[in-house]
Amino acid sequence: MNQDRGGETESHWTPRQIAVATAIVAGVTWLVFRGSSVAAYILGRLADVFGTLVVAIAVAYIVWPAVVLFEQPLAFLPRRTRRAASALMVVLGFVGGVVLLVVLTATPLLNESKRLADLAQEWAAALPQEIEALSEKYGYLIPDESIAALREKAFQLAGEIVAFQAALVKGLLLRGWLIVEGLIVPVLAFYFVSDAALLAEGFLASLPAPRRARARAMGEEMNALMHGYVRAAVILCILMGFATGLTLYLAGVRLYITLGFLAGLGFGVPIIGPIVAAVPIGIITLAQVGWRTTLVVLLIYAGLNALENKILRPKVLGGSVRLHPVTVIVALLVGAEFLGVIGVFIAVPVAAVLRVFYTYLRQRVGIEEAPADAPT
Repeated sequence: MNQDRGGETESHWTPRQIAVATAIVAGVTWLVFRGSSVAAYILGRLADVFGTLVVAIAVAYIVWPAVVLFEQPLAFLPRRTRRAASALMVVLGFVGGVVLLVVLTATPLLNESKRLADLAQEWAAALPQEIEALSEKYGYLIPDESIAALREKAFQLAGEIVAFQAALVKGLLLRGWLIVEGLIVPVLAFYFVSDAALLAEGFLASLPAPRRARARAMGEEMNALMHGYVRAAVILCILMGFATGLTLYLAGVRLYITLGFLAGLGFGVPIIGPIVAAVPIGIITLAQVGWRTTLVVLLIYAGLNALENKILRPKVLGGSVRLHPVTVIVALLVGAEFLGVIGVFIAVPVAAVLRVFYTYLRQRVGIEEAPADAPT
């Protein structure tokens, strides 16, 4: 606990702290009860900008170890020049690697997209007939009203599959903002890496002097947590995506690159992500290679999930994100509700950062419970 200059324990908030807390509570209350539509509009307009910022921060954390490594041969340069030169080399190398990966996978992914489109159209055409066949075979077990509703739903789902496919292709082709994002992300990542210390010191300088030491310690803990989480997420996504894609390739599934990429993204979202990714993997595998092979693929996928949860994630992450599974699931639901796909990927690290902030806040306001054996 903090102590004032006279050595007495702080046990109350200052008028300034009370005013700030009151303003925050009033603002949140207004947004919840009166300003939800305004907040939704603002969040919707800022979604792309926020997404770009999140990706740039993630790239900065990914390239940071390489930046530190490449700084060592440049020890003859001034510190800031050395950091900027190393960051520039690493970020350009990262961009080059991403471009090379896109070039190598563009044609296979386009071919798989065409196969997926053909498969979706086949499903859309065959689904109503399958419902008819099932109703003729098992119609005596199902009421006529249920069969009619199921048939109508099948036609509706078939139309939605085709419409979703067309909308997805149109959206990807017409969204020119992707090009702008591709140019902005490495620039932001470069500045986040090269000027990280400067940005942190600028923020600390805006705080009252008595608060800076605690804020610095809290920021260092949050930064270490984010480094560990991003490193773990990247390593696990690559390993699990490659393993899943290889499994599907050996099983004869023709969409193994797309599904491997999807599985990799799924493993980036704890607990829920691998389960969600298993659904399209199981459906497409079943449609292409039959139920026996699908069962084997899903068993291997479940084994990979268990390996990731029990061995790889604790080993790589090192326990830096100490959150209960219930907290993780709630965080994912809240993130998805407010920020969609981006919210799902940032929910867990944000929850972990908030846990760190809450710990320091408890210590700051003096409500940390004393140990049971502490002297009274």
